[in-house]
Amino acid sequence: MLVHHVAEVAVDSMFCRCIPALIEGARHDSRLREFHHRYSAKRRQSLTDLIAEGIRGGEFRASCDPDLAAQAILGAVFYGRLMSGEPFDPSKASQLVAAVLGPSDPAIPDFA
Repeated sequence: MLVHHVAEVAVDSMFCRCIPALIEGARHDSRLREFHHRYSAKRRQSLTDLIAEGIRGGEFRASCDPDLAAQAILGAVFYGRLMSGEPFDPSKASQLVAAVLGPSDPAIPDFA
């Protein structure tokens, strides 16, 4: 649900329309860069925590790195928004999570 929400926001919101300017501004202003990195890390932490909880609960592979998985998932969403002509489709959020995290038991084809 969290990934679906982020994908919906990334499709069309004032925040996402401002991201390119924020990235460009952060290149030139160390205070803005510090804010941007701190804000991004704080927002990503919610997803990282949920992934870690899923690992502890046996839903995802024990070898999964929660922060790296969160970056991969969010990277796919924001890549679509910033680098391609087609934003990531929010209806594919479960497929994205499954592609990055997979089930804890490889015999289980899909948990979504």
